[in-house]
Amino acid sequence: MAKKIVISFEGDNVKVVYASARGSGSVVKKTLTLTNDEFDGFLQRDKNKEFIVVYDFKTFFSDLLHLPPLKEKHLKGIIESEIRKGFREAKGFSFIYTVIGDKTLEGKKKREIFVFAADNREIENILNRFASYGKAVTHLIPRVFSLAKIVPFSEEPVFCVSITGIDKTLFLLKDGNILFIRIVHGIENGINDFDIQNINMTINHCRQSLKINPLQVLLIGSACSEYNAGMAVILPLVCVDYKPRVFAEKEAIMEFISVIPCILKGKASRELLEHSNILPVKYKSILNLRTILSYSVAMFLILSVIGLLYIIVKIPDVRIAKRRIEVLRAEIKSIETAGSIFAGKKAELEKFMPVIKIANEINSAPEIQKALLVISSLDFTNISINNIDMKTDTDGIKLSVKGKIDAKNLSDIQMRRQSLIDSMKKAEGMEVLSDKLDMKEKTFEAEAVYKK
Repeated sequence: MAKKIVISFEGDNVKVVYASARGSGSVVKKTLTLTNDEFDGFLQRDKNKEFIVVYDFKTFFSDLLHLPPLKEKHLKGIIESEIRKGFREAKGFSFIYTVIGDKTLEGKKKREIFVFAADNREIENILNRFASYGKAVTHLIPRVFSLAKIVPFSEEPVFCVSITGIDKTLFLLKDGNILFIRIVHGIENGINDFDIQNINMTINHCRQSLKINPLQVLLIGSACSEYNAGMAVILPLVCVDYKPRVFAEKEAIMEFISVIPCILKGKASRELLEHSNILPVKYKSILNLRTILSYSVAMFLILSVIGLLYIIVKIPDVRIAKRRIEVLRAEIKSIETAGSIFAGKKAELEKFMPVIKIANEINSAPEIQKALLVISSLDFTNISINNIDMKTDTDGIKLSVKGKIDAKNLSDIQMRRQSLIDSMKKAEGMEVLSDKLDMKEKTFEAEAVYKK
């Protein structure tokens, strides 16, 4: 348990308790009792930002409802509607409720629920008083719910009495659950005959209206030490001997008794703070959001520190990596230089690629070389060759020879053309396929195949 600061508003006084965990219990570090006028000065001076508040509401609505056994989400809406009917003076309200259990009434199954509602205007006045000094109220607990945790558990109903100044808080408990609350205004401090009359009338009301018969009357705190009545109570009277696991003087425990249940360590205290917190829903949402943001900031700072430590640890590795990068950069520069030289040489080589390609084609086919030798032996007297095409085929090498005959008359043209054709026919391995002659242009074309 972290440090807790609980503030209890009781009449004209404000009681403050500073507590923290010790072993399986709690220890009271400091206590203050202030007047209502002194409290603002306290808020201004105190460095703490969050407080648990126990408040003695004078205007409230409470009732024991009997509703159909519906699911939680539907039940809450019906409870709110019932409160609105009975708490007409409140324009807005916040409420808490306790499901007592199921019982059969007039042959129908009902769910018994105790509700407590407070006017939002009164709650906002409390919260604003803290907020004006930059403080937050994390839990707002009605005083009677804190007092209920002081009473020993009893399966039988018990009638409880607590006092705040001249006001007396009367409430009915069974199985640790509140069933009825009533605030009675007295005429003086302590318990006197006038208060006993009110107590006896309230007990009769519980018997007649609620059909609940209390086993005994329990006096809490100063209700026992300031008992001055001569009139008898209609039930056995017992003082509550409260011995919580708190390291503090007995007098301090009795004086600050309404605060003690909120500072205890354990399940009972956690349940009280969780289930009896009457803060408005919107205010709770803001607190939850603030808590989430606080944890997020803390987690961010933790991760930042971890990251910084990791960077510090990795600095030597970073330096080694940096030196390796510098070496790689130098190697890359030398590679880039070699690449530039290679690109220049490649560009020069590209100029000779057509010639190399032709040479490779020629060298790759020995028949073409032989065909060239045969062609060079042909009779090209007075003939200009324009083009010679050679293509390899399954039958051999196909030749196409195109050229122009240099002669003065038609007979010479015919003679020179015939001499060429005859030399082609006589060449070993060559067979003339066709020939054409254009007398006007003096051009010719001959096709042949070389089979050797």
